[in-house]
Parts: sequence; C-alpha cells; structure tokens
Amino acid sequence: MHLFKFSDSWVLVALYLSSSDSELEPDSLASLIAYGDMVNKSILLLEEINEAFGKFEYCLLIIIKNGKPELTPFGNSIITQLELEENNKGNHHPYDLVRSLHKQLNIVKIKKEFTYKACYSESMFKKSYSNYTEFVAKL
Repeated sequence: MHLFKFSDSWVLVALYLSSSDSELEPDSLASLIAYGDMVNKSILLLEEINEAFGKFEYCLLIIIKNGKPELTPFGNSIITQLELEENNKGNHHPYDLVRSLHKQLNIVKIKKEFTYKACYSESMFKKSYSNYTEFVAKL
C-alpha cells in the first residue's frame, strides 16, 4: 500500500503555484524547482518529483501533456478549495497549504502497486536547476 509523502504535497503545491508563473516558463521544471524552494526553503529532488507525479497521475490529479505535468480540473479544485480554507483561517503562506494538502491526501491510500515512468531525466533536471540558479542570481 502506498501513502502520499509530505514531499508529494510539496510537489503538487509547487506545480499549482508555477502554473501561473510569469517570470519563468509556466509549468516548467525550472519554475517547479523555484516554487518548491519558495514554499519549503529547500530544493526538490528529481526522485521526489518523478515519484509524486506518478502517484498524482495514477489518482487523476495531474496529466502529462507533451512531457509536461498539468493539473487536472479535479486536482486544481482540491488545491483551490484548500487554499481558500487556509486563507479564511488567516494562513497565507504556501507552506500552510502544503500541510493542509498533506492531511487531505493522507486519507487516500493507493492499494494497487503501480509503476511510473520518469517525467524528467537527470540531464533535464540539471539544466533546469542551472536555469533556476541563474534566475535567482539576477534578483
């Protein structure tokens, strides 16, 4: 049986926030890395990203289009609702949204064994990380 890890919630919130990014290419790996860092002050690992995407795709929270992850309407509605609830509580930091999402996802237990193909390769990750660090250096 598979459970969602805290890092899975972190990845999904970073994807949600990166989908409207205007500085970096929306939904790009560099944008995902940047928002992951902003949310948790740490860099997501390639393995964390690919494993989370496998779970999310299996549970229909995201779809992979042209090699890029995209929230489904179902996935987007879950995060949007939780964001509204957190804002109503006065919690405005994305980390609060990650914690709330993690509690929500822990209700779901994936009983079936599943395999996932890596959405991103090691070379793509290194290039995107380099793009991210160059972007941060300009700030």
